[in-house]
Amino acid sequence: MKFLNLIFIAFTFSIYLCNAETKDNSLFKDTLIKNNEKIVDFSKEQGTQRFLCYNVRHCEGMDSIINYDRIANIISTLDGDFVALQELDSASTRSKGINMVKELGDKLGMHAYFGAAISYKGGKYGVGILSKKPAQNIHQYKLSGSEPRTFLIAEYEDFLIISVHLDLMESNRVESVEIITEKIKALNKKAYLAGDFNEDKVEGAMFTAFKKDWTIVSPIKNTFPTTGGPTKCIDFTLTYNPAGKYEIYKADVIYNLPGINVSVSSDHFPLYIDFKQNEY
Repeated sequence: MKFLNLIFIAFTFSIYLCNAETKDNSLFKDTLIKNNEKIVDFSKEQGTQRFLCYNVRHCEGMDSIINYDRIANIISTLDGDFVALQELDSASTRSKGINMVKELGDKLGMHAYFGAAISYKGGKYGVGILSKKPAQNIHQYKLSGSEPRTFLIAEYEDFLIISVHLDLMESNRVESVEIITEKIKALNKKAYLAGDFNEDKVEGAMFTAFKKDWTIVSPIKNTFPTTGGPTKCIDFTLTYNPAGKYEIYKADVIYNLPGINVSVSSDHFPLYIDFKQNEY
């Protein structure tokens, strides 16, 4: 009898270990760097262009240090052609008078565009766009929010790149969908919209409204927070195409980069989508 009990205990413990291993690997397999773990392939193939999305938390890392170099290093390593940024200061006392998106643009050799949402500590606070090539036009519009919100559009010959940071209240997010879609339809070009949507329910009211005209093209993988392992997917990239079809080459959330501690750089993980160049 004792022998059978020992067998039963050993069997139960082995099941527990298997379940624990499965649970660990299912959520954090791309989050933790181990000696025998393969880092996600983020290489960019020839003939594609990359659109990054990154809430940079005013470039202040989880170590409470504002560091432009490490944010620029992540963007440079990922080789983004276009970058939608959220939570940026411009000329505030917190940034010591620095326009953060311009600072990043100067470090990366990219064109920088800023869209202020609110006045903040003697300066402005909002969203930004970095681009390897200059935009033909820049558009900015107000959005609904308990705190004023905005979205910024960089217009190119055949497409639009958009950065957005939506409100915490669902009703304001739903109303913002209508505003964004109306403005984009008026421009009548293919559009790529990325940002912090402050929503993790892809079947909720906001995304239900978006899905009438837009398609989620980024992976549904947790992006927030960076400490303790991400538990929510609130950063997305969507596309709108009045002509119909489009093609994505690759898309992912970046948890690891060789020699870079992505987890400490912001409270959000960056994500990207790659489109074939002829899609532009």
